[in-house]
Amino acid sequence: MGELTAGLAAAYALLLQAADLLDAFERGEVTRTELAIPVYAAKTAANKAALDATSEIYTLMGTRSVARSNGFDRYWRNVRTLSLHDPVSWKYAEIGRHVLTGWEPEPGLYQ
Repeated sequence: MGELTAGLAAAYALLLQAADLLDAFERGEVTRTELAIPVYAAKTAANKAALDATSEIYTLMGTRSVARSNGFDRYWRNVRTLSLHDPVSWKYAEIGRHVLTGWEPEPGLYQ
Protein backbone atom coordinates (compact mmCIF):
# COMPACT_ATOMS: atom_id res chain seq x y z
CA MET A 1 0.00 0.00 0.00
CA GLY A 2 2.88 2.33 0.76
CA GLU A 3 4.42 1.85 -2.67
CA LEU A 4 1.09 2.51 -4.40
CA THR A 5 0.55 5.62 -2.28
CA ALA A 6 4.05 6.90 -3.09
CA GLY A 7 3.44 6.44 -6.82
CA LEU A 8 0.10 8.22 -6.66
CA ALA A 9 1.58 11.07 -4.59
CA ALA A 10 4.42 11.51 -7.09
CA ALA A 11 2.00 11.56 -10.02
CA TYR A 12 -0.16 14.10 -8.20
CA ALA A 13 2.85 16.35 -7.51
CA LEU A 14 3.88 16.20 -11.18
CA LEU A 15 0.31 17.04 -12.18
CA LEU A 16 0.28 20.12 -9.96
CA GLN A 17 3.63 21.24 -11.39
CA ALA A 18 2.33 20.76 -14.95
CA ALA A 19 -0.81 22.72 -14.11
CA ASP A 20 1.28 25.64 -12.83
CA LEU A 21 3.36 25.52 -16.01
CA LEU A 22 0.19 25.52 -18.11
CA ASP A 23 -0.89 28.72 -16.38
CA ALA A 24 2.56 30.20 -17.03
CA PHE A 25 2.40 29.12 -20.68
CA GLU A 26 -0.94 30.84 -21.11
CA ARG A 27 0.63 34.02 -19.71
CA GLY A 28 3.50 33.66 -22.21
CA GLU A 29 6.11 32.99 -19.52
CA VAL A 30 7.31 29.56 -20.71
CA THR A 31 7.78 27.91 -24.08
CA ARG A 32 5.76 25.00 -25.39
CA THR A 33 8.69 22.64 -24.77
CA GLU A 34 9.07 23.87 -21.19
CA LEU A 35 5.41 22.93 -20.77
CA ALA A 36 5.24 19.76 -22.90
CA ILE A 37 7.98 17.70 -21.25
CA PRO A 38 6.62 18.11 -17.68
CA VAL A 39 3.11 17.36 -18.98
CA TYR A 40 4.43 14.18 -20.60
CA ALA A 41 6.14 13.26 -17.32
CA ALA A 42 2.92 13.81 -15.36
CA LYS A 43 0.95 11.77 -17.89
CA THR A 44 3.33 8.81 -17.76
CA ALA A 45 3.61 8.88 -13.95
CA ALA A 46 -0.17 9.05 -13.56
CA ASN A 47 -0.63 6.19 -16.01
CA LYS A 48 1.89 3.98 -14.21
CA ALA A 49 0.46 4.79 -10.78
CA ALA A 50 -3.09 4.08 -11.94
CA LEU A 51 -2.16 0.80 -13.62
CA ASP A 52 -0.19 -0.29 -10.55
CA ALA A 53 -3.06 0.57 -8.21
CA THR A 54 -5.73 -1.11 -10.31
CA SER A 55 -3.58 -4.18 -10.92
CA GLU A 56 -2.88 -4.62 -7.21
CA ILE A 57 -6.46 -4.00 -6.10
CA TYR A 58 -7.13 -7.73 -5.78
CA THR A 59 -4.00 -8.31 -3.70
CA LEU A 60 -5.07 -5.63 -1.28
CA MET A 61 -8.72 -6.65 -1.01
CA GLY A 62 -8.38 -10.44 -1.03
CA THR A 63 -9.70 -13.24 -3.16
CA ARG A 64 -13.39 -12.46 -2.73
CA SER A 65 -12.84 -9.16 -4.50
CA VAL A 66 -12.26 -10.93 -7.83
CA ALA A 67 -15.94 -11.83 -8.12
CA ARG A 68 -17.34 -10.29 -11.28
CA SER A 69 -20.34 -9.06 -9.29
CA ASN A 70 -18.07 -6.61 -7.42
CA GLY A 71 -17.07 -4.91 -10.66
CA PHE A 72 -13.57 -3.89 -9.55
CA ASP A 73 -12.16 -5.00 -12.91
CA ARG A 74 -13.75 -1.95 -14.52
CA TYR A 75 -11.15 0.33 -12.91
CA TRP A 76 -8.28 -1.50 -14.60
CA ARG A 77 -10.16 -1.53 -17.92
CA ASN A 78 -10.84 2.21 -17.68
CA VAL A 79 -7.19 3.02 -16.96
CA ARG A 80 -5.99 0.73 -19.74
CA THR A 81 -8.43 2.23 -22.24
CA LEU A 82 -7.32 5.77 -21.42
CA SER A 83 -3.65 4.85 -21.61
CA LEU A 84 -4.12 3.30 -25.06
CA HIS A 85 -5.85 6.38 -26.48
CA ASP A 86 -2.72 8.46 -25.86
CA PRO A 87 0.13 5.95 -25.84
CA VAL A 88 2.51 6.58 -22.94
CA SER A 89 5.28 4.65 -24.65
CA TRP A 90 5.45 7.53 -27.13
CA LYS A 91 5.69 9.97 -24.23
CA TYR A 92 8.60 8.03 -22.72
CA ALA A 93 10.41 8.12 -26.06
CA GLU A 94 9.81 11.86 -26.45
CA ILE A 95 10.98 12.63 -22.91
CA GLY A 96 14.13 10.59 -23.51
CA ARG A 97 14.75 12.22 -26.87
CA HIS A 98 14.45 15.65 -25.28
CA VAL A 99 16.76 14.77 -22.38
CA LEU A 100 19.42 13.21 -24.60
CA THR A 101 19.38 15.58 -27.58
CA GLY A 102 17.46 18.70 -26.57
CA TRP A 103 14.78 17.87 -29.15
CA GLU A 104 11.72 20.09 -28.94
CA PRO A 105 8.41 18.28 -29.46
CA GLU A 106 6.30 19.60 -32.29
CA PRO A 107 2.52 19.74 -32.06
CA GLY A 108 0.96 16.61 -33.47
CA LEU A 109 -1.77 14.06 -33.00
CA TYR A 110 -0.34 12.67 -29.75
CA GLN A 111 1.66 15.69 -28.67
